[in-house]
Amino acid sequence: MTTILARDVHKLDQQNRQMADTEKRDKYRVYGELLNAYGYSIPDGAKSAKLDNYYTGEKLTVPLDPTLTASANAARYFARYNKLKRTAEAVSAQITETEAEISELKSILVSLDLSAEESDLAEIREELAAQGLIQSVG
Repeated sequence: MTTILARDVHKLDQQNRQMADTEKRDKYRVYGELLNAYGYSIPDGAKSAKLDNYYTGEKLTVPLDPTLTASANAARYFARYNKLKRTAEAVSAQITETEAEISELKSILVSLDLSAEESDLAEIREELAAQGLIQSVG
């Protein structure tokens, strides 16, 4: 039981790190929007462009692939944004599921600690088997 709990805690940690990695997605969306808005003024082969960020009123340096046009760079940033957005939605659902499982496992461990009768243990065993956490015993 504690092995399953440790595995889930580790899985939750990985999911939280993956979710943190998706937090830069809005930066890519802004890059794409600014490149679409100001792309006409960016010379071919530029490695970056310093553009007016109309959201903040400040200048923003947007890194560019010099082998691509401004619109192709924008498309690349939008593709990254959309991928990270989909990942964030999927990982969010996984985090909720993992947190619920961890909570259930902790609850079962408390029940095990408090169980005084063999019938209590049998009931817990049935519950674990019903949830697929252990194989049912015969």
